[in-house]
Amino acid sequence: AVKTRVDRRWWVAHFLADQCGRGPIAVHRLTPRDVVAYLGRHGRRYTPASAGVRASALRSYFRFRAAHCGDRVMSRNCSLL
Repeated sequence: AVKTRVDRRWWVAHFLADQCGRGPIAVHRLTPRDVVAYLGRHGRRYTPASAGVRASALRSYFRFRAAHCGDRVMSRNCSLL
């Protein structure tokens, strides 16, 4: 559904902005530890279900990047999310 895609895209954009600020997005520098720390910092404000949606959105984003952009670091570690 369109709303699902919009919402998940927002979560991914929020994560990337949190990690990269206004600088260039350097996905190859992100580690599973960065993702876990982000979810821990921001997860307290949300219900467990919302936190799960956030983790799922990030996992899907990294899988997409692995399949279509050739990213390898996070693709091997998506199971950690």
